[in-house]
Amino acid sequence: MSIRINLRQRDVWDRYGLNKDRELIALPITKCNVGEDESGEFGEWFFYPETTLPSGHHVIYNGYSGAHLPSEDAPHIFAELYDATDSDELAEFTIQIQHWTSQPERDPQP
Repeated sequence: MSIRINLRQRDVWDRYGLNKDRELIALPITKCNVGEDESGEFGEWFFYPETTLPSGHHVIYNGYSGAHLPSEDAPHIFAELYDATDSDELAEFTIQIQHWTSQPERDPQP
């Protein structure tokens, strides 16, 4: 079963060897579901490294962004971990990658 960790869970985040705050900012993220409202631009982002973590997990980093959110607001940053040795979790990881990569860049809502 995959594990979803919020950046606020620092002890768990560190235990799995996930990227540190400053490293996250430098990741080549992909934005999706981007839109604009009276506050400015909002949307989601994701990134997944090609290699597994030292813990043996694949990871998908994702979060929300928007003018109404501080850029490093921990409640809106997540890591989803998938055991690379478990065939069911590898299948779920693949499905989640397909989900994220199929999201539109722009939010189709006006």
